[in-house]
Amino acid sequence: MQGKTSAPDYLTESELISQMEKYGIGTDASIPVHINNICERNYVSVQSGRRVVPTELGITLVRGYQLIDPELCRPQVHTVIHALIHLVIHLFVCLLVRSFSCSSVHLSSEVNGANHGHVTNRLK
Repeated sequence: MQGKTSAPDYLTESELISQMEKYGIGTDASIPVHINNICERNYVSVQSGRRVVPTELGITLVRGYQLIDPELCRPQVHTVIHALIHLVIHLFVCLLVRSFSCSSVHLSSEVNGANHGHVTNRLK
């Protein structure tokens, strides 16, 4: 009889955190929140030895993602999506700041013009 292979053990919380850090998923502050969220949403449960074990719902969710596009389940994809979201946010903030700056310059000149006109009208 040849040797049998067996599935690897589920990750411990510590191993999961290491993998999240490796792929840039979350921050030191948000990683525990992410783990808590997937537990509360019943995607995983933490069992003996602090092993994070997927629930039937969690397995079904991942299988659904795999049916849509297997790439969605790769941690590298999350890293790219996260970077793109930050880029969009940065661009949006830049546009807001630019728009606000232009608006405040325009408003400032209107206020100054109004004040100047008001003073001039009193002197007549």
